Amino acid sequence: MWYPVVVPMSKRSRIVLIHIVAWVVYYVYEHVLVSLIALYDINLIESIFNFPLYIALFYSYVLVIFPAYLDQKRYVTFAVYAILIFGIFTYLRYQVKVAVIPLFSDEELTYPYRSMRLFLAETIYRGGYFLIIAFGHWIATKSVNQEKEKRRLEQQKRKNEQQLRIMETNLKDAEIAYLKNQINPHFLFNTLNFFYDQINLHSERIAEGVLLLSKIMRYALRKSDDAKVMLEDEIEHLKNYIAINQLRFNNQLQIHFHLDGDPAFRLIVPLVLLTFVENCFKYGELFDPEHPVCISMRITNEELAFRTHNKKKDGPIEKSTGIGIDNTKRRLDVIYGDRYDLEIEDLPDFYTATLIISL
Repeated sequence: MWYPVVVPMSKRSRIVLIHIVAWVVYYVYEHVLVSLIALYDINLIESIFNFPLYIALFYSYVLVIFPAYLDQKRYVTFAVYAILIFGIFTYLRYQVKVAVIPLFSDEELTYPYRSMRLFLAETIYRGGYFLIIAFGHWIATKSVNQEKEKRRLEQQKRKNEQQLRIMETNLKDAEIAYLKNQINPHFLFNTLNFFYDQINLHSERIAEGVLLLSKIMRYALRKSDDAKVMLEDEIEHLKNYIAINQLRFNNQLQIHFHLDGDPAFRLIVPLVLLTFVENCFKYGELFDPEHPVCISMRITNEELAFRTHNKKKDGPIEKSTGIGIDNTKRRLDVIYGDRYDLEIEDLPDFYTATLIISL
């Protein structure tokens, strides 16, 4: 069975249709009103030629003069152009009366006046009448648009507030996830100090590892609740993390760490960079001299560019703190907003993360 396809009308088409209907209704209304109430009849030919002038006058105000000059509060310029348009309207109306209408009608014009003064009087009345209508239409349209914009801004504000609440919740979840993986750092830190004192006399290498682990835990214990930390401390923490892993594997790990720029007196969210370094240890090939793990940092002005690049490995995966890239992204979203950029390039054999932060 065939059903007609209904094509929805666009917003602009609806507005045009409403204006056309309004002008038709107004034209019929004015003729009926004048015919029933006034003491004279309207010349149809004259009305047909005059009505387009009224429409042109109306839209000259609504679409050109009001938006260009009243909106910009250029009142003197508005007055000049309004007078100019009225002068053009008067001239065209006069030409319609004395030159155009006689070509189409032999009837004597049925206006209740026979002088230029009365012609100007009605022209001023008509010009003022449509000026008032145009001004009312412009004010009403402007008020409606302002109300719509106000509602849109309120909706956008509520949406932003909702997103902020979601981001705050995600940040709390990320912090909880981080704290759950600290495995009671107070106890571990005190125990490591005890082990260091006992082992130092017997094995410097093991003591060095205990000392590094103690520094790592001390940093995590002290910085986990801070909004931001010194970038120098964060870099030292990364170096300690790399150093303790080198001790674990007898300095066989192929890791290149490069720092360009001065990190002094700059702040950063703690333990964010560690997530990407830890990701290299978890998934990267650490023993291939031809494809070493590359960790680089470039500090210029107020910007930090941090990059990790590693070849993917086969076999078992190192355990991590469980913070994860997703939690790190949420922390960056909450604290830096649009002042950071993170690009992940996950290829079959290589993984690259590039993080740029406005410090």
